Amino acid sequence: MDSIEKFNNSSPKYKFAVFMMTVFIIYFPKGGVKIGGVPLTWGYVAIFIFSIIAIPRFLLNIGNISFSTCRLNVIFSLLPFQSIVIISFIFNGVENFGFGISLIVSVIFLPFTFIILFHQYMEEMNLSYLFDMVRKGVIFVSMFGIFLFFYKLYTGSFLEIPFLTVNYDDLGELEGKHIDRGGIFKLISTYNNGNIYGICILMLLPLYEFLENSKIKRIIVKTSLVLTLSRTVWLGMIIYEFFKLFYLSRNSINRHFLFIPRLFLELKIKKSDFTAILLSFIGIILFGGAIFYMVFMIGQNASFLFDKNLGGRIDQLNIIDELTFFPEKKFSQVSEIVYMSILNGFGILGFLSFLLAMLSPVIYGLLRRVPFGGSLYKKSIMSGLIIYLILAISDGAFLYIPVMAIYWFLVSLLLLSNRHSNS
Repeated sequence: MDSIEKFNNSSPKYKFAVFMMTVFIIYFPKGGVKIGGVPLTWGYVAIFIFSIIAIPRFLLNIGNISFSTCRLNVIFSLLPFQSIVIISFIFNGVENFGFGISLIVSVIFLPFTFIILFHQYMEEMNLSYLFDMVRKGVIFVSMFGIFLFFYKLYTGSFLEIPFLTVNYDDLGELEGKHIDRGGIFKLISTYNNGNIYGICILMLLPLYEFLENSKIKRIIVKTSLVLTLSRTVWLGMIIYEFFKLFYLSRNSINRHFLFIPRLFLELKIKKSDFTAILLSFIGIILFGGAIFYMVFMIGQNASFLFDKNLGGRIDQLNIIDELTFFPEKKFSQVSEIVYMSILNGFGILGFLSFLLAMLSPVIYGLLRRVPFGGSLYKKSIMSGLIIYLILAISDGAFLYIPVMAIYWFLVSLLLLSNRHSNS
């Protein structure tokens, strides 16, 4: 792992805030209760409380806080979609109150909190402690998920800890959360859903592998993703392996792209290039074998991987025949195919503004307009964001806790001006 400079401010109060938010966003994201059917989780409560605490300092020091151009532009790029959401809610109404609240939290509260309110704290805090908590969190939920997968397989029941691993109001209802694959239940860990778990860990996976040197722990995390029995998650793993090979390698990307022509031209090939290519392809083959084994284990065949019905989501494509330019209907939810759902709920204008909001951090990252954008550290963060945006074509779990909390957390890290030794 490349060294990360430690900032001066590592006081206990900052560590406590980091501890509370990482534990209840990454380790135990579903712990909490429901109020009127709306989940109130400890992680989101912690974010809300610490954001309230941050407001006075923000207001008192606003004249002295320096925001980079890319940070301001990312915030401004959110404004069109945020405005359309608010206007639509006022004039068209909301059909599902819980999902309406979740959308406001996901596209207004969370990005503003992570990108603006927490900006100064994150610039000052000891990032090594934050990353240590993230690294330990990913391996914890992976190991717990694997344990829970086999515990359910052999005992026939889930191990549930109310208020912690499961929302108190969901106690005893995990089997009804669309996680049954022919009698074998998806790996859900503390996320209560295989797809949500897989999407969140895939977002964190590039950063995790940047931080974690242990090959055994990396294998454990990837094994947990295979056991989600989710085609979306499996696709994300394949995408990540290609990112790792062609974008996140410590060697120059050009070496790998030029490897095959150099092989045929019998030019001198560096051992590191050959080893990286070989290990990557071996990993992909083993991963493919594991997927096919799991497919047959749940009583399916290869056609399961290429379901023409898109796992029951094919009807979501029918909204193309009912497109409007402006939002004209009550908001109900953002379904699995995120982009189609946004197009359906907020019209073409809302869809375009949504793309602007979600893509702007990635575009700035790819153009290396973010601080130290060429570093492996920043490229790892950006890879996690891109993986999510690709998976949102299939199943983005956009409104489900803690997906957007992790997304905007990664965006805030991408925009930080912390000095990295290899930047």
